[in-house]
Amino acid sequence: MKVYYAVKCKSGLTGWRGLLQDVYSNYVVFKAYCGIWNLHKRFGYSSPLACWHDNPVIEGSTYPHDSGLAPKKSKLWKSNKR
Repeated sequence: MKVYYAVKCKSGLTGWRGLLQDVYSNYVVFKAYCGIWNLHKRFGYSSPLACWHDNPVIEGSTYPHDSGLAPKKSKLWKSNKR
């Protein structure tokens, strides 16, 4: 089930929060974004595959520098058994 929350991002824009595998349609798409924006490194992972398998709660907006891990206190972390 895809669940998204509206959040206020660092840039001041209203963005989204959700599980990585709900935000990106498949691993190939996520890996392509990692090749451009190094998203996996912003999320604290050494490789796109490790990040994909862990399926962390992430947040971001249309501004790429807003991408990052959601705070551990968010509802989605708890529902993802983190």
